[in-house]
Amino acid sequence: MLWNDAKSCYLTLKVYLNRFWVQLILFLSTKHIAELTLLDITKVFEYAMYNNREGFDGRAFTKDASKSLELALTSMDAVTAKARGADVSPVSTLGDIGNSTSLTLSSKGYGDIDVLQFCAAMRIFAEWRLVRQVPDGYKGYAVGMALGHKDIVQNIAKVELAYYLWMEEKRWQVTNSENATATELLSPTLKDLLQQEVDLDVHEGRLPRLKDKTCAMGLLWVRRQLMYQTHIFRNVRSGEYEDAVSAVGAGYMQVYEKYHGWAVQKIFNYSFRAAPEAEEIYKFMNPVILEKVLADAKQMRIPIHPEGDVNEDFQQDGVERDAVLASAGEVYGEIEFSDVPQSLNITSEDEESSSCTSSVSSTSHDSESNGKRESENPLERLGNHIGSEWDKLATHVVSEWDKLATNVVNIFNKDNRRDENSGKRETNDMMRGGSDGSGRRLSQEDIENHVAAEMTRVAHEQIGTYLEVIEPLLQDLKGLFDEMNMEDPTKV
Repeated sequence: MLWNDAKSCYLTLKVYLNRFWVQLILFLSTKHIAELTLLDITKVFEYAMYNNREGFDGRAFTKDASKSLELALTSMDAVTAKARGADVSPVSTLGDIGNSTSLTLSSKGYGDIDVLQFCAAMRIFAEWRLVRQVPDGYKGYAVGMALGHKDIVQNIAKVELAYYLWMEEKRWQVTNSENATATELLSPTLKDLLQQEVDLDVHEGRLPRLKDKTCAMGLLWVRRQLMYQTHIFRNVRSGEYEDAVSAVGAGYMQVYEKYHGWAVQKIFNYSFRAAPEAEEIYKFMNPVILEKVLADAKQMRIPIHPEGDVNEDFQQDGVERDAVLASAGEVYGEIEFSDVPQSLNITSEDEESSSCTSSVSSTSHDSESNGKRESENPLERLGNHIGSEWDKLATHVVSEWDKLATNVVNIFNKDNRRDENSGKRETNDMMRGGSDGSGRRLSQEDIENHVAAEMTRVAHEQIGTYLEVIEPLLQDLKGLFDEMNMEDPTKV
């Protein structure tokens, strides 16, 4: 009935949409949206998909939610309730999830998602992407993202119009029904709206070609925007692309190449070629985490290993190190040439010759009492004496080296055991500056490298969670469009 009165519907729609989204803006400002992380955005979509399911535990779902996420979910509930009206109940979605196929979110089939909840999630996503995916100073990239934002907002309005027309039609049917009091008004799912357009032949028998101001056309382009951002996230996380420009460009080609004409492609090519490095986007995505990581990095210290100094680890075990140094001192400090027995201090050939002559003379005078020694060569006797003393010295040196080697082995064994049992703790100590705060601070370049690595790690974890939730949603929506034969190939 109302489908034939477009002007009346449009005027009524303006009042409806103003009431609907002004409420959302009042509850959730851009400032609040900017405080959301990608994990929060993922939860927003998850909430839209699951909160109307029978048995859904909202308290458990928001148990660990941030205040910003709690505010977002509360705002979604408040604004969708106002838009729905007091006489309309939210539809029960997802059916028996245990019987759903791998390609659907529900045993009821594709598109079993509450329309208003989905619209609210997409509007929050569109705003968040604009304020958390475009770092300051990248005006060229901002152009494409602003076009994406406009694309979502304008097309989600078409879905909202279809919702409004659906509800007015249902109200009219209930009013004119004989069992009006027994009929409960339920809000529609995405599939309900597309099915209605098929049943009423809204697209005039031209499927998959879609008429412009319809739910199918709006949902088609909203879905493509969500696909585009998801491809970007997947590409930058994969490590398969040289830089962010390549990853963003590939995402655009994967989604829009077949559907954008030459002029639109030129605009988007200009935009993604001006994309910032992925690390810059990661830092801009998580300002609160960035602040903490940066503060930690500025407090980090690394061990000093100057030439001639003992490193930080070597200084920690005082007793064992002292033993090593004492042993080394005995070997290197006490064993000097001055410590050689006096009988070995032969300073010149003259003295050696004199000593030999003396020995021979003495032997001739004491021949009767030392008959055995008369036959012994004096030089041979001297050599035997020197050999005996050097044997004593060698034994002493070997003994001291054994002590030194044993101490060193014990220390390294202890270090290895400590590394095995508490390597992670030692790493944390080093990153925080060591247990005694010794070492030098990180240079500015070191800080920047550490922050970039840490923010990349955090962002990739968040993107991984996002993909786990959004990819099944996109798969479900694709199945819905294939089922309804609404994958319009028309270029714009």
